Amino acid sequence: MNSTKKITTNQTSIVSQTITSGVTNKAPSEDAVYDALALKSNQMQCSAAVSNLAASQTYYFGINPTLTISTSTVGRVFTFGDTGTVNKVIIQITLTGTVGSNHSCDVYLRNITAGTETNLGTMTYDQGSNTTTAFAFTPSISIPNTTDFWSVKIVTGAFTTAPTSIYHNARIFNTN
Repeated sequence: MNSTKKITTNQTSIVSQTITSGVTNKAPSEDAVYDALALKSNQMQCSAAVSNLAASQTYYFGINPTLTISTSTVGRVFTFGDTGTVNKVIIQITLTGTVGSNHSCDVYLRNITAGTETNLGTMTYDQGSNTTTAFAFTPSISIPNTTDFWSVKIVTGAFTTAPTSIYHNARIFNTN
């Protein structure tokens, strides 16, 4: 024998756009959870003015968007506002000039003060002219203090054709 039971609820929705302590009869939406987690993360924005790259070089950039990417760290550093752990880095490149040949470039987050660095992974500059490409990395880098100087470091490959007119931008997420 089949039986049907009717369940009645007084709520108009069991999904909420808020997260409230003590509320156990509804769930927060993915959007509410994402926003709450984003608020717990400090985000560092780094960028460099439009630059050209050469083969087999080491470049740095920091938070001053008026400076081009350079083989020197002078003026291309930043400090973290809070201690914590870097758990996400997104490097975005916009290429408006010559497309580079298909060679991987290594990307690092370098602690200039301590002389240490963490390899985030690789990226390329062969996506096509007038394109923007984002590379996402998920490291686990401890930020023990707010006084050390850091920089984004890129080691270019042995380009046959070097890319030109590139804008670099990095978002670095430091979670407390």
